Amino acid sequence: MEGESADLLRGGIHDALGLGEDNDDDDLLAQQVLFSTPKEDVARRRGGPQPGKRANKDLEFQARYKRFIQQYFAPNPVYDELDFRRRNRMSKSLFSRVLDDVLEADPQYFEQRPDATKRMGIHPMLKVTSALRVLAYAMSADALDENLEMSDTVIYNNVTHFVEAVDKQFGSEYLRSQNETDMQQLFFRVGWAI
Repeated sequence: MEGESADLLRGGIHDALGLGEDNDDDDLLAQQVLFSTPKEDVARRRGGPQPGKRANKDLEFQARYKRFIQQYFAPNPVYDELDFRRRNRMSKSLFSRVLDDVLEADPQYFEQRPDATKRMGIHPMLKVTSALRVLAYAMSADALDENLEMSDTVIYNNVTHFVEAVDKQFGSEYLRSQNETDMQQLFFRVGWAI
């Protein structure tokens, strides 16, 4: 029975491919087509130069960091506090607090480290900025690539690590249900008496 189903299967394949019974070359071709591993399924090694792979973009992370500082944090910044608040949805002081706490929560990811060529990687301030802008404006990572000079993969990793770090640092305090005291303070702020 097993031999019959194999013959039937082979016969069906031969019929489907339009191959004759007498042609060994056709049999060989059919076997190669059916049982070969597609090129896409072959595991590629990660990193490093590979034939057919596009070269890395030469992104100047340090130059971008210096421009970011000049734009927002220099003694005479290009953009003022209101511009910073509008773009990041928070004040500079809150941004600094979030940055410090995120660095504390996930130093392995957010600390600036040299890459394999000994060039310094992306500054934590830019990693946090990219995550904030994706979350605050629902921006695509590709839209930020041009401004912050990071790949979409890096930006999505920044968002993932940022969300986990914020949850770790602030979750118990800010990501909880309001209690009676919180509600009274909120009502007092908006002018409602209890």
